[in-house]
Amino acid sequence: MQQIDLDSRLRLDTVPIDDLTPLHDWPGLHSPPAQQRMERFIRLYGQPTPVLIDRDQNILSGNLVWRAMRRLGASTILVIRPR
Repeated sequence: MQQIDLDSRLRLDTVPIDDLTPLHDWPGLHSPPAQQRMERFIRLYGQPTPVLIDRDQNILSGNLVWRAMRRLGASTILVIRPR
């Protein structure tokens, strides 16, 4: 797995996508058209931004990216996590 220290508190890392848990798993959080647009974008360009997670691997920001990556069959995902 890739690890890059961003500063004394944060690390850029690649983790197994199934290890993450959405903190707010609301079905209506993102509309189906928004989900489809994100999937198209990822198919064309790859993951647009890292997902922000806490120490327990809960997603704090980036649910839309995480969902789209899972639906597209990704096994790993780029995250920003506490060191």
